[in-house]
Amino acid sequence: MARATVRFGGVAMASLAAGPLFLLGAVISIPIQDPAAAIPIDIALDPASIGLIVLELPVAFVLLMMFGGVIAVLPNLIGNAALTWLGDRNPGTQLPAFWALVGATAFAAPVAALNWTWDEAPSGYLVPFVFTGACCALICRRGLEKEGAA
Repeated sequence: MARATVRFGGVAMASLAAGPLFLLGAVISIPIQDPAAAIPIDIALDPASIGLIVLELPVAFVLLMMFGGVIAVLPNLIGNAALTWLGDRNPGTQLPAFWALVGATAFAAPVAALNWTWDEAPSGYLVPFVFTGACCALICRRGLEKEGAA
């Protein structure tokens, strides 16, 4: 990863993935907040449900990608540039685990600082932020080791 610059393809991919990753993190946090709670899943095979699955969910998914991408492009760009610069100076910071930890911390720390106090916060409220930050950092990192080896 020596002397690698910002890889805009990775930033674009991570930015487009930010919205769906945040939604996935929110879904994951539901059983974390109350593991004993039952999660009802009722699927009716009527025309309205099939229409929702075939037409409305893909449209909502594309809108979620665009909205999440607009929000995430600047943090992903700054994080990629900072971690690439740091990786050029310290080989230990080129590890994927380091990138994931930095991404998770960078996205979740401001939210944790601005929200509830620790004694009244639900246990899983940071999961979508930590999950999205770590995944976006790892997506941004993809391909950088190949550029440095060339």
